Amino acid sequence: MSFLVLLALAVAPGLALAAYLHSRDLYEKEPSRKLIKAFLLGSGSVFVAAGIEMILGDSNALVEAFLFVGLTEELCKFFVLMVFFYHEPVFDEPFDGIVYAGFISLGFATLENISYVMGKGLAVAVVRMFLAVPAHAIFGIVMGFFAGGAKFYAKRKTGLLVMALLAPAFLHGLYDFFLMVNVSGLVVFSMILVAAGVMLSLRAIRIRIKESPYRPGGPAGKAVHQDTRPPDAP
Repeated sequence: MSFLVLLALAVAPGLALAAYLHSRDLYEKEPSRKLIKAFLLGSGSVFVAAGIEMILGDSNALVEAFLFVGLTEELCKFFVLMVFFYHEPVFDEPFDGIVYAGFISLGFATLENISYVMGKGLAVAVVRMFLAVPAHAIFGIVMGFFAGGAKFYAKRKTGLLVMALLAPAFLHGLYDFFLMVNVSGLVVFSMILVAAGVMLSLRAIRIRIKESPYRPGGPAGKAVHQDTRPPDAP
């Protein structure tokens, strides 16, 4: 199969999911330059994560999945979110956490996907289109859900920021663990996790959209909420 076809198959899932997230930003869309920056920085964080994983070396499936891969990769994405976007004035509603973390995660997934697909071909491209790339989108949405809550529900900021890192790291580790363990049929649990994650992500998106101060009837222009507690997590 030609190089260009494989490249298109590797890039298309991440771009399609990024476009979907952008379409759900209903009331106050983020600047295109910021979204491109998030996607590209997320892509660049692949190299940092890969370097750390090389230094850590090999271990058993449990340690590799949850610490060497899950925690390392989500920590790299979390760093990009917190350093480059969390304190930006354009991050002015809870849903923006999902947008920025989602774009960072999809940038990461897209570059990672290119490396896998170009090396292993069509079959891997199809499998990763329906598993790995959506999984990274789920991890980003979960991270962004809690990060958005942390910024706009100040009294629970620390706990929500901890969850913004640990919740996607745990899900990522669980997903990879099912793939790493050499047990026939266990990969099905990764598929179930992605399916459940899609439902969780859609609920998280709905919750944060409803909180927008820019929605019709909402307190447009108010960037900081001082509520004592956020709505229930998805």
